Amino acid sequence: MRPETAEDIAALMDGYITSAALNTALEMGVFWLLDEAPASAAALGARLGLPGNRCRFLLEILAGQGLLQRQGEVFLPSETARRAILQVYSRPTWAALAGMATDRMPAMLDLTEAIGEDASAWDRQGRAPPGYFRQIREDRGAAETYSLMLQELHLPLAQAIAGSLDLSGKKRLLDLGGGSGGISTCLLQRFPALEAVVADLATVCDVGRRQPRDPAVAARLAFQALDFDCDALPGGFDVVLACDTGPYSAELFRKISYALRPEGRLLLVEQFPGDAPLKPPWITWSFRNSLHDARYQLPGFAALEALLDEGGFGVSSKIPLPERQDIRWARGWWLVEAVRRGRDGNA
Repeated sequence: MRPETAEDIAALMDGYITSAALNTALEMGVFWLLDEAPASAAALGARLGLPGNRCRFLLEILAGQGLLQRQGEVFLPSETARRAILQVYSRPTWAALAGMATDRMPAMLDLTEAIGEDASAWDRQGRAPPGYFRQIREDRGAAETYSLMLQELHLPLAQAIAGSLDLSGKKRLLDLGGGSGGISTCLLQRFPALEAVVADLATVCDVGRRQPRDPAVAARLAFQALDFDCDALPGGFDVVLACDTGPYSAELFRKISYALRPEGRLLLVEQFPGDAPLKPPWITWSFRNSLHDARYQLPGFAALEALLDEGGFGVSSKIPLPERQDIRWARGWWLVEAVRRGRDGNA
């Protein structure tokens, strides 16, 4: 809703309080607890170990946003919360997303001082941006949380990819940075002659191997631990798929070229903004990223095609994938197909 009055402007100025309350409620599982057993603020506060009136204030903020409703002194999820939270993602996924949103908040502190400097707002505070890649590499618990969150977020995308591709006659797929194997699983279900290798960090591969699967799919799915930015890739593949694994480099594309058979295909699945000027969520993501890198520019097709060309590929098609407008993580995805040029430079 766009602000129209001074009161609306004042509410926007205090928006960080509402955001913090919502993220806290998601991380603590408030909506799920109240869905299981509606409770008063005092009862829920005692259950969560919250002192004083904090739980009441927290619940009142959520009720003011239409996410909780009251029946006397008892709070329970509203129909909006059921439709937009409880019925969309699981409790662990919402908790992980809320935690990531909270992790990024410090860059917004003292922004009036930092915004004019050609430097990282994080550096100015003596902080570092969230290092999820390092956490996932070193912490098995973080790897499981992050991998299963992405598997759930990407399920509609995995289904859209499987429905948009024709891999008939293809035998071997390399799923680069494929996480716990959600997208590969959808592809193997559709193409029974296909075999897939998911290449990701060792901690992530461990999560993938433990996921329950139909035996017919599990027999055709393997996991190989590697860091594709540093390590050599296995070879002999008909298709290499990279979904949501950017930023890319020409060096990585050259590696992928040698992992493919002569007639192999590279499939890139990424979110690209379709409109200019940028609209939400693209503009908010771009602003947030610019606080670490003042020269940040949201990558577009032209930049990707230039990197592919330098890495030995030519783009053969760009296909928008089906999307859901009610979920930002399911919007703006494109399937880019590239073919490698011969060693003489010809496609």
